[in-house]
This record gives sequence, structure tokens and C-alpha cells, in this order.
Amino acid sequence: MTVTGSPYVMQSRIEGPSPRPYAGRMDSNIVLAANSCWNLINFRAPIIARLQAHGYKVSAAVPRDDAAPLLEALGVTVHDVPIDPRGLSPIRDARLAASYWRLFRRLRPAAVLAFTPKPNIYAGL
Repeated sequence: MTVTGSPYVMQSRIEGPSPRPYAGRMDSNIVLAANSCWNLINFRAPIIARLQAHGYKVSAAVPRDDAAPLLEALGVTVHDVPIDPRGLSPIRDARLAASYWRLFRRLRPAAVLAFTPKPNIYAGL
């Protein structure tokens, strides 16, 4: 069975050895950016599981906190970034933007999903 119509719908086949329609993307990396590991564990765990089920390697660009081991237990690679969620310093924010740029340059992710205000702004630059 092939799904067609919208250009945004991926074509997939039901038959075959792998039930995952995106199985050919095992090397693709998706980066989730948020202001805490806790946020990703509590609100994004289903997204993480779904991406991994489709063959994506999931990484997190977050400051390390007490929930980092739980995130790593889900199979997510945690990359520590210096977010000051309530800070107003333009210098710290410039460091955050540079940190994201270096991380994304090194990882070359297929997509970046940012979920909280500062990651939305600075990861999208």
C-alpha cells in the first residue's frame, strides 16, 4: 500500500521486514531543545519514544539536572548547554546561541525541536 496525495506525506509500504516506515534513516539525528531535562521527561517522553521507534537517534540540548539520568535511560544522548531560563543578560544569551551553533554544526541533525522560550529563540537562529 502506498500513501500519496499531499507532498508532506511520506510514501511507505506496509509489507516488508521492517514495520517502521522510516527505517532507512537510522543515522538521522533529531535534537530536542528545552530548558531542563525534567521538561523533556515529563512532557516529551511519547515524542522521544515515537522518534526512536521510527529509527531516529534522539539527542537533547539541555542543561544537566537531576532528571538527566532518566533521559539517558530512555536512550537519549544529553548535551549540556548553558541556559539561564530567567536571565536577562545578552552576553549569556549570546553564549547560548553560540553553544547551539557549535552543537548543531557537530551533530548535523535532521531536525531540531525546541519546546521552551529561550531554546525556541536561540536554537532557531
